[in-house]
Amino acid sequence: MSIRWSDLKFGAESASISEPMAIPGQGGHVLQRIRQKLNALRSNFKPSKEKKKVDFLRQMFYLALSDDELSGPERNYILDVGKKINIKEYKIIELSYQAKKHLPLFLNLPSKDRFFYVFHLINLIRVEGEVQTDSVARAQSLLMKQGYAPDTVDIILAILERNEKAGATYEQTYEQLKATLG
Repeated sequence: MSIRWSDLKFGAESASISEPMAIPGQGGHVLQRIRQKLNALRSNFKPSKEKKKVDFLRQMFYLALSDDELSGPERNYILDVGKKINIKEYKIIELSYQAKKHLPLFLNLPSKDRFFYVFHLINLIRVEGEVQTDSVARAQSLLMKQGYAPDTVDIILAILERNEKAGATYEQTYEQLKATLG
């Protein structure tokens, strides 16, 4: 079968040919397979909100593992944050077991309530009570990939520490900063 340019019809989403093309011995249509491959590629270039949320949790595990250990308080904090963004508990637990094997894709954070993600990523550093230099450096690196200045980490950590000394919880600090910045 020969194909002429006049046989091709182009649209916004796909191309079509008046006759289906099959590769002998392959048992399928070429264009259908091409469409499937294109859809798979599209999903990688424009990830869903769910993929971004899961990648955010991977980034949290990546940050928590900056000392090569995932502590109980870190795991619990990530579990709580994951539940707040509507990720099922079994998925969060699965991600925790995969954390050392699968690095995050470093997708852009979900655009809705972006400050929520930044704040909780930074607050994770403090969960164990002591702020490690390696964790701060890794958090700065993660936020720079999102377009933030590295001192964002230092500023929010200082505010969290100051408010904690004044008796405020991290949730109260979050609400205060959200209202101030937002």
